[in-house]
Amino acid sequence: ASYLKLDADGFTVCAMYRPYTIRWSDVTGFDVGRVGLNKKVMYDFAPTSTLLAPRLRSLNVALAEYEASIPDNYGLAHEELADLMNRYREAALAA
Repeated sequence: ASYLKLDADGFTVCAMYRPYTIRWSDVTGFDVGRVGLNKKVMYDFAPTSTLLAPRLRSLNVALAEYEASIPDNYGLAHEELADLMNRYREAALAA
């Protein structure tokens, strides 16, 4: 029902049986933040990305300081997952 897959092209999140893929070039990096009381791995989209409407991006930043988040930490500490995703992103963009 849910998973996170990282590969050379990007990451795929599946939540409630619905997968979606985001390319590494569409995000600026990953950090740990909060949505209300919940700790999350957060990210912003690259300025050139068209994956999220500008108004929704602005609303998310106003609410949580970031444009999007990963829905789970998949058994890792949030900081570990953010670091792992940043390493995958950096390696993919350097290739």
